[in-house]
Amino acid sequence: MDSSKDISPPSFSFATAIETIVVRNHSFKICHAANIDELFERLASLPSNHPDVVDERIPYWAEVWPSAIALSEWLFRHPETVNNKSVLEIGCGLALPSMVAYQLGAAVTVSDYINDPLELVKYNWKLNGMGAAPVMLLDWRKTDDVPQADVLLASDVAYERRMFDALKMAFSRLIKPDGIVLISEPQRSLAKEFFEGLEMEGLNVSTETIAVTLKGINYKINVRVLRKLDQSR
Repeated sequence: MDSSKDISPPSFSFATAIETIVVRNHSFKICHAANIDELFERLASLPSNHPDVVDERIPYWAEVWPSAIALSEWLFRHPETVNNKSVLEIGCGLALPSMVAYQLGAAVTVSDYINDPLELVKYNWKLNGMGAAPVMLLDWRKTDDVPQADVLLASDVAYERRMFDALKMAFSRLIKPDGIVLISEPQRSLAKEFFEGLEMEGLNVSTETIAVTLKGINYKINVRVLRKLDQSR
């Protein structure tokens, strides 16, 4: 019997839909915004001095992206990376990689700086029979009081140059001295520049490319593993 049918969805200010995402023969029910264009239009209609406009809070969190699927696939290929480890996902969106890490035995914390994706995560956690979601409202540009994790997950966050310095700082502050960062991205030239800069600053960056098909479109996603150089010897 599918107990998820008895779980009532929370009340959102936007229409939602549920789809099944399959990663390495594992199925996940994901509730997401039914019409992301509606959310973009809502943002565009706000006055220029509105906090959501000033901070450019574009609703990328509202759907599943290929980079999240690729990072989830990578975790299934390398379960030892997160098993019995503390894992923090930043900019989680719908948090598919965190769901996988949780199922692989990680102590997971799921974070975003906007409440709507975290409410979706809570619902999706229950939809998939995983109980209460371990969520945290967190802006990764402000991380002074956040406990460090063994593994940091980040799906498709290196897409704006203005965020590069804050990302570097987050990577430094949020993982333990022997921790690693797992970050997926769809082979953007801007991201290549970012990772080359990290290598110059003393991080080892290894890459695995994973093919993803989503809604009939094929993608090639890079999953990067970041370690301090003395860990890679």
